[in-house]
Amino acid sequence: ELELYWNEEIMEEPVIKAGLFTYQFLTIMPYEEDNEIWISILLNSFFRKQGMGSNYYIPFARYFAEQDAERKMAMRHTRESGDYAIWVRFFIHVVEMAVAKMNQAIMQLEQIHKDTLASIEKEKQKILLQDVSAFMEENPIFVIQDIEREFHTAYITAAKSVAILEKHGVIKEVSNKQRYRVYCYEQYLKEIIK
Repeated sequence: ELELYWNEEIMEEPVIKAGLFTYQFLTIMPYEEDNEIWISILLNSFFRKQGMGSNYYIPFARYFAEQDAERKMAMRHTRESGDYAIWVRFFIHVVEMAVAKMNQAIMQLEQIHKDTLASIEKEKQKILLQDVSAFMEENPIFVIQDIEREFHTAYITAAKSVAILEKHGVIKEVSNKQRYRVYCYEQYLKEIIK
């Protein structure tokens, strides 16, 4: 029944429909920790299907966890009173908070991206370094061999690009090894896991 409701083409406000679905899902799923993660995945999928999503994954589970006491209280009041407006108000509050925080993070990531590109602007290998910076945004922890494989380049070229990025303070070596060093796009990674 829940799946049919989720896929039903009804003229209901999508955010309210998502809120009601979330309430039912969290009510019937027995594993509390996992169901917050699953509802996060489902909400991102649903909002994209409705044309309301972004290119970024919004970690709704994090915000449900941050509001855990309020979530439990809203669910209890809804269950006891039968008034789904209590839950929907709470759900909309969480969605607004998640979207606002995601927008802040996106703006911060875009600034880090611009700063990285500005730091390598005058380098001879600028084009390769721009490509490497785009690669690092998807792979913020990497080894030189990853760059070598990704860009089908010689190891020495990959190592030189990594050395340039390290010189500009864009990346940091985090393994403290002589061989097979691990590098981190530190500022970008910190923003992602905030």
